Amino acid sequence: MSGFNTLADTIPIDFSGQSGATAAGMTAEQLDHYETGAWTPALTGVTSITYSTQVGLYTRIGNIVEVKFRIISTFTQSTILTMSGLPFASGDSGFAIPVSYQNCESGVVPTFYSGSSSASGNFYELNAAGGNWVPPSTGGTPLYLVGGGTYTVQDV
Repeated sequence: MSGFNTLADTIPIDFSGQSGATAAGMTAEQLDHYETGAWTPALTGVTSITYSTQVGLYTRIGNIVEVKFRIISTFTQSTILTMSGLPFASGDSGFAIPVSYQNCESGVVPTFYSGSSSASGNFYELNAAGGNWVPPSTGGTPLYLVGGGTYTVQDV
């Protein structure tokens, strides 16, 4: 395509020529990473799981990653629910993603939390009881988990 150049992996895009006065606390004016793709979210902590949908999408710009996921599954028994397969391990601090789900207990709002330097994490309850989320057996009715959020990765 005319007007577009392919840059080597080691050459960042430099935006320093377009800014006026330097903003207080600014540390860089270069974009060194851009990527979009798909990932496969996987649940553990359940037995006899069957997926009808396992979809994950991501966009990474610099050290910021935006993820979206949708899982539709049935299972017979569960313990603490864990999800793995994130496209990148998290940075120094962990992150939380609010999750919507259907066919659930009243008043329970699960949240996915991944700790530092991890590409997986647990689901927790955001209600008066708190703690790890143990979803009820689906009894053949599909469990729908949908979520999306943003986290940082170690910039290399």
